[in-house]
Amino acid sequence: MSKGAEEKVKLLMITKENAGEFSGLFDEALLQNEPIVGAGCLDDEENPIGAALLDSDGERLIISSIVVEEESRRQGAGSLMLDGIMEMSEAAGTDTVEAYFTGEEAENFYINNGFLVSEAAPIYMINAGRLAKNPSLQKEIKKGRVSSLKELSNSAKGKLTKILGEKGYLSLPDQYDENLSFVCTDEKGNPVAFILSVYLFDDDIIRVEHLVNLDPGHPENVMDLLIAGVSGLKSNFVSPDTNIEFVSVNDKVFRFIEKTVGGEENIKSCGSLLHAVKATVAPEG
Repeated sequence: MSKGAEEKVKLLMITKENAGEFSGLFDEALLQNEPIVGAGCLDDEENPIGAALLDSDGERLIISSIVVEEESRRQGAGSLMLDGIMEMSEAAGTDTVEAYFTGEEAENFYINNGFLVSEAAPIYMINAGRLAKNPSLQKEIKKGRVSSLKELSNSAKGKLTKILGEKGYLSLPDQYDENLSFVCTDEKGNPVAFILSVYLFDDDIIRVEHLVNLDPGHPENVMDLLIAGVSGLKSNFVSPDTNIEFVSVNDKVFRFIEKTVGGEENIKSCGSLLHAVKATVAPEG
């Protein structure tokens, strides 16, 4: 992997052997991925200042996390890592490098580095306190039907991991908040619906990254997940002022949440999930 034009920073590949050196730059749950592959950046004193972790489905190289420490930003470290990732994509034979993200700063970063950016899905926000007050969510769920990730059996977690892979999601269960993520299973212990969330402590936001019902003929699966979610909010002493952010991948999700919180006026639009893509090799001609 080349060093690029910057003389004050060094580019190198992140592997399982050296990933620990970059653990201070991102959530350590990301280190649960197997295999660990990424691009890292060191300053002239060999201190880690940037890191990007990667996933792949065989056709795409996907940036699952990229960060540069605050005092080292806008000095070329991020762009240098993207150059390295493009080289890795070419070597791996993948067609594109892609990323999903939010925020104007990240959007400008990808555009300035030659990526095509488009909207993937709208993002909405609801208030945790309002959701918790819904009387239809103050119910008991049949014991064993819904479990938090913390309580989920190893067998069911393995099945969930397989489902995530089959649906094209490159994340793993261990990357989500184990107390605020829930899985609904059938009588054989097979996951039939799940809600996977992360808690953004600095922003006091619970981000629901996946709300999936594998059996649309049984909408009660989602209701049971929400009942468990409300119980989880209370048992984990989540403030009523905390906001819950979710991606509306289709109109059904939005309408269901709208009904649950008492109307569209109680749902706040807060931007979009964006998708950046760049071809590994420029098309000929």
